[in-house]
Amino acid sequence: MLITSVSIFFIGPSNLFLPDETYLMFIGLGCVGIGIAGIFAPSIPEIIHSVHDELNARKLAAGKKPDEKPSAQLSDKGSAIQNMSFAFGAFLAPIAGGVIEDASGFRVSSDVFGFAALGVFVFYMVASFVCIGKGKVTAQSIAYAETTK
Repeated sequence: MLITSVSIFFIGPSNLFLPDETYLMFIGLGCVGIGIAGIFAPSIPEIIHSVHDELNARKLAAGKKPDEKPSAQLSDKGSAIQNMSFAFGAFLAPIAGGVIEDASGFRVSSDVFGFAALGVFVFYMVASFVCIGKGKVTAQSIAYAETTK
């Protein structure tokens, strides 16, 4: 996620700290492609695992036996959630980017999206450490994530 966030600044290239050179855009686009692969590939197993844990917690609270493995239907729903989120971003980002670009130029809009992506990265990291501190991330969930790689 950090690679993608930083590479967005290269796409502009950033007005704040990069010169206006075309080769920086190519570097940024290549790094975005590499970074996106690291974001989207693990997101579906993470969604499936999170929903599976929540459903098992509800079953335990109701006095029922929890499922050992996620079902195929749960996997389909996790994939649907990821695809819906991606499609929403693919719809909203060009609209927001066009509005910002019309108002201030492409390089500034690249900076805005770069800082937004860095903000999401920082939020995700802080939330992850808070969850680890509260014990919501367990050795079992880490082992599960590693077996789905």
